[in-house]
Amino acid sequence: MPQLYPTGFQAYRRIKETDFQLTGGAKGELAGWTWDLSSSFGRDRVWLGVENTLNPSIGPTSPKSFYMGTQIQDLWVNNLDLTRDVSIGLAKPLSISIGAEHRWERFQSRAGEPDSYRNGGYQIPVDTTPFGQLYGGRYPSPGLVSFTGTSPADAASLSRNNLAGYVDLSTNVTEAWFVGVAGRFEHYDDSAGNTVSGKISTRYELASGLAIRGGVNTGFRAPSLAQTGFSTTQNTTTVIGNTPVSTIAKFLPVNSAAAIALGAQSLKPEKSLNYTAGVTYEAGALRLTLDAYQIRVDDRIVKTEFLGTAANGGTAIRDILIANGVTGVDSAQFFTNAIDTRTRGIDAVAEYTLRTSSLGAFRLSAAYSYNKTKILNIADNPAALSSLNVVLFGRQAQRDLVVALPRTKLVLTNDWSLGRVHALARATRFGRYIESSNVATGDRTFGGKWVADLDIGYDLTDRVTLAVGANNLFDTYPDRNGLIAADGSGAYGGFAPFGLSGGSYYARVGVSL
Repeated sequence: MPQLYPTGFQAYRRIKETDFQLTGGAKGELAGWTWDLSSSFGRDRVWLGVENTLNPSIGPTSPKSFYMGTQIQDLWVNNLDLTRDVSIGLAKPLSISIGAEHRWERFQSRAGEPDSYRNGGYQIPVDTTPFGQLYGGRYPSPGLVSFTGTSPADAASLSRNNLAGYVDLSTNVTEAWFVGVAGRFEHYDDSAGNTVSGKISTRYELASGLAIRGGVNTGFRAPSLAQTGFSTTQNTTTVIGNTPVSTIAKFLPVNSAAAIALGAQSLKPEKSLNYTAGVTYEAGALRLTLDAYQIRVDDRIVKTEFLGTAANGGTAIRDILIANGVTGVDSAQFFTNAIDTRTRGIDAVAEYTLRTSSLGAFRLSAAYSYNKTKILNIADNPAALSSLNVVLFGRQAQRDLVVALPRTKLVLTNDWSLGRVHALARATRFGRYIESSNVATGDRTFGGKWVADLDIGYDLTDRVTLAVGANNLFDTYPDRNGLIAADGSGAYGGFAPFGLSGGSYYARVGVSL
């Protein structure tokens, strides 16, 4: 829209976040048990806006800044925990912990201003300008460029209750051998249903300062309310040949009629099985740890591919959407339990504290991690889509799980203090990673990078601290590696583990009460 942005534009999201938490409780002794009763309520409210963009369907009179909507997450948690030690004739008493928990949570997504999502009906005039020659006669897609306002149809409000109980037992069988077992049961009053998890852990001291440890535990993660109820309508522009093409994609709530017609089912909890084994060594100021692990996750919740594109279902999908009340969109996607994965890795940490009489104390550490994820299984297409030759979870989505994050990370830290002066210097090396496409020729590899952080502080009093610092001190960016062919964006990619905004610098005053 050259009347508004003759030289182009870059949209900026504006976020105003309000977060609070109220917590109260009591504790005491009763019949040999130590009891702890607590209640906590918290709310996170996020106001979403955007500046320096437009709704092209309104035309040259479009505003440039918009209120896109508000998201609110409420959480109320009540706990009762009981603990006691019982002598059972072993090296140390048996520690017993039992407890119960009630959790209520709510997710709300509120609509933004109409101009952030409405169709203004503007038709681009045909004229002699390059813009008019390229786009003349077209009706731009409704909604914002770059971001999306929440419409009343996409707004949502969901809540649920959760009841849980647990038992945790631990003791030293001998002075050198520790064993712990625990179990937990949870009931959700929505599709998450009932879940049971448990763990066994042990540690054996081979010699003074040298020990081996290991454990096995099962776990679960219930689908979040946001995953269950999230809905949005996105306006995007891609380039096919030399022609820009606008498309509208709908993200469907998993329990909506349209999603169910496409084969969606109520989301189940993700379930995991985790094995760990490691060794630790401590001698004076030196501490070393090495741990290996394997995590298997079944029924992982992922987004489907866009269904309804020319290459993935086409008009057959769009006919299903229209029949279920979703009109004016070109494609749709939703959350689903689609894959099983296995992650294997190692973590190694070395820590050393050096104390000097004149130069202060140096707390040095080096931490290295390596992990590799493999997809073990991909769910079959639902019956509703079995005859349409669609792909629910394609090449790009699969590779994003296994190669889009660095497999290696090295963190070197020096935490120094001398009197009232203190400084934290950290250097992090992120390994290479790959941003994938639906075809191998579109894959882009981004090399490893060092990122430095620094914080320098001075304690004015025991309660007041002044500090200056930097995150990403040397303004490091990912490799500049081509563009996404579909829309000409993404020169620095989108998955950089240290972000795309370069360095940030700050000064702060800290007060402890």
